[in-house]
Amino acid sequence: MEKLVAAAIEFKLAHSGDTVVMTGKRHADVFLNMHLHEIEYQKPAIQGFWTNTNRFVDRYEAKKIAIAAHQLIVPEERVHKYLFSEDVW
Repeated sequence: MEKLVAAAIEFKLAHSGDTVVMTGKRHADVFLNMHLHEIEYQKPAIQGFWTNTNRFVDRYEAKKIAIAAHQLIVPEERVHKYLFSEDVW
């Protein structure tokens, strides 16, 4: 069964255009790491999640995965139309 394992941000590097995914406990942690390492990226960056099958998914798909895998720590009716990392960890 597919599960979420980390918050993730997918972006393109400013200098090369290569697509990169960075992970962390929360999306803010990932953005902080990007800033601390002076990573320049093309906007917009896409916030989502990394799965145990090594796949980046957006917040909408992540919500479906979290529900199916029983990963929510809040009642399902309190989750917005897309998932926040605070909803699962």
